[in-house]
Amino acid sequence: MNHLHSTSKSALVFTFSALSLWSSACSASDSATQPATNVDAPENSTTEALEPDAPDVLVANEAGQGASAPAASCSTQELEQKLREIIAGVDARMPTTPGYLLALRSDDGRIDVAVASPGLDPGASYRVASIGKTFTAAGVLRLVEQGRLDLDASVDRVAPAPLPELLRSGGYDPRRITVRQLLQHDGGLRDYAESQEYFQAVLSDPGHHWTREEQVQLAMRDGQPLSEPGAEYHYSDTGYVLLGAIIEQATGSGLGPALRELLKLDELGLTSTWLETQEPAPPGVAAHAPQLLEGADLFSYDASIDAYGGGGYVSTARELVSFYRALLTGRVFDQPATLALMQTVPDVNVESHYAMGIEQVVGDCWGHDGFWGTEAVYCPQQGLGLAVAGMSVESLNYLVGDIVGPVLREAAACAAAGVEP
Repeated sequence: MNHLHSTSKSALVFTFSALSLWSSACSASDSATQPATNVDAPENSTTEALEPDAPDVLVANEAGQGASAPAASCSTQELEQKLREIIAGVDARMPTTPGYLLALRSDDGRIDVAVASPGLDPGASYRVASIGKTFTAAGVLRLVEQGRLDLDASVDRVAPAPLPELLRSGGYDPRRITVRQLLQHDGGLRDYAESQEYFQAVLSDPGHHWTREEQVQLAMRDGQPLSEPGAEYHYSDTGYVLLGAIIEQATGSGLGPALRELLKLDELGLTSTWLETQEPAPPGVAAHAPQLLEGADLFSYDASIDAYGGGGYVSTARELVSFYRALLTGRVFDQPATLALMQTVPDVNVESHYAMGIEQVVGDCWGHDGFWGTEAVYCPQQGLGLAVAGMSVESLNYLVGDIVGPVLREAAACAAAGVEP
C-alpha cells in the first residue's frame, strides 16, 4: 500500500558510517592474506551524490548514541544479544504492538542471525507490502531484456482493457504514459491506496475481494492527474497495479506464476515466498506473524487489498535477504545492463532516490520498505543483507533510525572484531 518511508539525513549518515566500518574491516581482513588490488568504482555508481563524508568511526545516531567500539572478538551469541537489545529498546516505546523480527546475513557467512521480540518467531512468514514492488519491477525488466516488452511502450498499447479506458475517465491520456514512467512513479498517477475512500472501505469490509479495476477506479475518483507524465515523482500503487496487468498481458499467465518463472524464485530456493491470491501457500510454510492493522489481525483482511503488483507477497525475513542479494548480485537478470537500468535514478526522482521498484537507501545499499512496517536492504559492496518486519503500520516510523542503522552498526563492529562461532 502507500509509501511512508521518511529517512532523515542524520540517519543516513549514521547508516553509511556503519557500512564504512564494515567495508574497512573486510578490506583489512582480506589484505592480510591477499595482495593489494585497485578496484575502480562501477561506471553506473550513483553513490557520490548520496554519500556524506564518512568518518573512520561511527557517528552518533539521532538519539545521541555512539557507535559500538570493536571488541577484542565477537561471537554470534553476543551479536544476537545486541540485536535483541536494539529491538527491546524500540518495543519499550511501542508497548501495545507485538514487536519486530529481523534477519541479518553477510555473504561470507560470518554473520547469519535471526532474532525477534519475545513471543515472536523470527522465521515467521509475513505480508511484505510494498517490498513486492521490487518483485514486480524486476519482472517487468526481465520481460524487457527478453524482448517481450518495450520499456517506452505506452500504457494504451500494452495494458489490457478496460484499464486504458479507466485512465481516460480520470483525465489521463494512456497514450502518453509509459511503462518506464510507471516503474519510476513519474506517470502523474494518483495513488488509490492513499485515498480516504479506499482506507475506510477496507476497514469497514475487511473480507471484500478487490479487483484491480476497482482500485484504479478509486484513483480516478480521487482527483485530476498530479502532473504531466515524466514531469514529477509521485509514489503510486496505481501504477504498479497497471504493471501487474501488463505482465499478465505480456506472458499470458497469472501474475504470481509469471513472476515466479521470470524471477527464478524456485531456482533461488525461495520456498516460503509467494503472491497471495495468485498462488497457493507453499506446503510446510511457517505460521504467519501477528501483524496488525487498526488493532485487528492483518491476515483477516482479504489479500486483494494489496495484491496486484504493488505488494501482495508473503515471505520471511531470511528469504527477503536472499532475494535482494540474488537480485543485486546479478542472479535474477541475464544481462548486467538490466540491473544497472533498474538502479538508475531519473532526474525527477533525485530527492526520493527511487529508481525502478527499488530505492537507494544510502551508498551502494538498495532496498524497499512497506506500509505494514517492513524493510529489506542489501549492500553489495559490503556483502550484507538485512530484512526487518514490524507488526504494525506504526512500526515503520522506527525502522531506519532505530533498527536498521543500529543493526548495521553492530554488524560492522562485530565484523571489525572478527566473528567467532
